[in-house]
Amino acid sequence: MTSTPSGHRVTIDGLDSVAFDRTFRAGIGDVWAAVTESDRLARWIGEWTGDPATGSVDFRMLYEGDEHQAEVLTIQECQAPRRL
Repeated sequence: MTSTPSGHRVTIDGLDSVAFDRTFRAGIGDVWAAVTESDRLARWIGEWTGDPATGSVDFRMLYEGDEHQAEVLTIQECQAPRRL
Protein backbone atom coordinates (compact mmCIF):
# COMPACT_ATOMS: atom_id res chain seq x y z
CA MET A 1 0.00 0.00 0.00
CA THR A 2 1.22 3.53 -0.66
CA SER A 3 2.50 5.32 2.42
CA THR A 4 1.68 8.85 1.27
CA PRO A 5 -1.88 9.90 2.20
CA SER A 6 -3.93 10.59 -0.89
CA GLY A 7 -7.39 11.39 0.42
CA HIS A 8 -9.18 14.32 -1.11
CA ARG A 9 -12.54 16.02 -0.74
CA VAL A 10 -15.11 15.41 -3.44
CA THR A 11 -18.79 16.20 -3.89
CA ILE A 12 -21.04 13.31 -4.86
CA ASP A 13 -24.72 14.02 -5.51
CA GLY A 14 -24.37 17.30 -3.62
CA LEU A 15 -22.83 15.65 -0.54
CA ASP A 16 -19.30 16.21 0.75
CA SER A 17 -17.28 12.99 0.66
CA VAL A 18 -13.70 11.83 1.05
CA ALA A 19 -12.05 9.77 -1.69
CA PHE A 20 -8.92 7.71 -1.07
CA ASP A 21 -6.57 6.32 -3.72
CA ARG A 22 -4.30 3.45 -2.68
CA THR A 23 -1.97 1.01 -4.39
CA PHE A 24 -1.60 -2.53 -3.00
CA ARG A 25 0.94 -5.25 -3.70
CA ALA A 26 -1.71 -7.93 -4.04
CA GLY A 27 -3.99 -9.21 -6.75
CA ILE A 28 -7.25 -7.39 -7.37
CA GLY A 29 -9.30 -10.37 -6.16
CA ASP A 30 -7.41 -10.48 -2.87
CA VAL A 31 -7.84 -6.74 -2.29
CA TRP A 32 -11.54 -6.94 -3.19
CA ALA A 33 -12.03 -9.76 -0.68
CA ALA A 34 -10.18 -7.77 1.99
CA VAL A 35 -12.72 -4.94 1.80
CA THR A 36 -15.92 -6.87 0.98
CA GLU A 37 -15.71 -9.95 3.22
CA SER A 38 -16.55 -9.03 6.83
CA ASP A 39 -14.06 -11.44 8.41
CA ARG A 40 -11.24 -10.12 6.20
CA LEU A 41 -12.19 -6.47 6.79
CA ALA A 42 -12.24 -7.13 10.55
CA ARG A 43 -8.51 -7.89 10.43
CA TRP A 44 -7.66 -4.23 9.87
CA ILE A 45 -10.57 -1.84 10.48
CA GLY A 46 -13.96 -3.23 11.44
CA GLU A 47 -16.74 -5.65 10.65
CA TRP A 48 -20.05 -5.48 8.92
CA THR A 49 -23.22 -7.51 9.33
CA GLY A 50 -26.32 -7.78 7.20
CA ASP A 51 -27.00 -8.46 3.56
CA PRO A 52 -25.15 -6.12 1.18
CA ALA A 53 -27.65 -7.00 -1.56
CA THR A 54 -30.19 -4.84 0.31
CA GLY A 55 -28.01 -1.75 -0.27
CA SER A 56 -26.90 -1.29 3.33
CA VAL A 57 -24.98 -3.04 6.10
CA ASP A 58 -24.30 -2.40 9.78
CA PHE A 59 -20.62 -1.49 10.24
CA ARG A 60 -18.70 -1.38 13.52
CA MET A 61 -15.14 -0.11 13.99
CA LEU A 62 -12.99 -2.54 15.98
CA TYR A 63 -9.74 -0.75 16.75
CA GLU A 64 -10.65 2.75 17.94
CA GLY A 65 -10.04 2.06 21.64
CA ASP A 66 -13.59 2.44 22.94
CA GLU A 67 -16.42 0.11 22.05
CA HIS A 68 -18.35 1.60 19.16
CA GLN A 69 -21.94 1.04 18.16
CA ALA A 70 -22.65 -0.22 14.68
CA GLU A 71 -23.66 2.39 12.12
CA VAL A 72 -25.79 1.77 9.06
CA LEU A 73 -23.75 2.31 5.89
CA THR A 74 -25.40 2.73 2.51
CA ILE A 75 -23.83 0.98 -0.45
CA GLN A 76 -24.24 3.49 -3.26
CA GLU A 77 -22.29 1.64 -5.90
CA CYS A 78 -20.74 -1.82 -6.17
CA GLN A 79 -18.95 -2.91 -9.33
CA ALA A 80 -16.82 -5.92 -8.43
CA PRO A 81 -13.89 -5.98 -8.30
CA ARG A 82 -13.06 -2.30 -8.83
CA ARG A 83 -15.58 0.07 -7.28
CA LEU A 84 -17.31 0.16 -3.92
